Amino acid sequence: NEIIYKDIDFKIKNEEAIDENISKKDIRPVNRYNVFLFVIESLRKDYINESVAPCLSQSREENIHFKNSYSTANGTHLSWFSIFYSTYPFNWTGYKNNWEKGAPALKLFKSIGYKINVLSSADLKYHNMEKVIFGENAALADSFVSYKEKQAWARDKRAFADLKGQVSSIQDNNNLFVVFLDSTHSEYNWPDDFSPKFLPVKKGINYLKFAYSNSDLSLLKNRYSNAVNYLDTLFEDFFAHLKKAGLYEN
Repeated sequence: NEIIYKDIDFKIKNEEAIDENISKKDIRPVNRYNVFLFVIESLRKDYINESVAPCLSQSREENIHFKNSYSTANGTHLSWFSIFYSTYPFNWTGYKNNWEKGAPALKLFKSIGYKINVLSSADLKYHNMEKVIFGENAALADSFVSYKEKQAWARDKRAFADLKGQVSSIQDNNNLFVVFLDSTHSEYNWPDDFSPKFLPVKKGINYLKFAYSNSDLSLLKNRYSNAVNYLDTLFEDFFAHLKKAGLYEN
């Protein structure tokens, strides 16, 4: 279906004016909850199903979810920008070159007393996104951990391990956890001790090859499904940790 936007604002908003507007808001949440924002690279909605991602599929059905979802762009930095700035990707360059203190949504969280904790498996130096999202020297973040292991699955695993540790030590409900995950990107990978559910798989991906046969595409899709399935097991373990610690409901 075609979606037509009649009134698109191409103007870059003034950062100082937005900051002043945020500072004037008197927002007092009736109930405070810890907030988790998981930004999962290249995750397709149609793969969140009982076969590929049973944990995420069940979680979706048990909670508020959106029937329709739309991607603002097909590139990483533009998608990240739209998530955190709540604006169209064609404004990317203007904001990147003119804003210094990070995303307005995160500033709003800070203004009402939330701590921002970042754990990133993805490379936030890409297109200088660390500064674009979290400001100069990631000033909006109260804690910032970036992982450097070669394999994406290893970075994701460490991110969840550290997240469990951070969650176990929190004293109140004023935390925003921003977690970037990467197993579903690029090579679609998982650890050697993980039993892939979808076989056979393509051993690797040749990005110089612009066309694949139907049989090769099937193997690539299996590889992607296994990467999603592995990530789903990390979520399953994390949700179980929250429930065991009595933190799931807040």
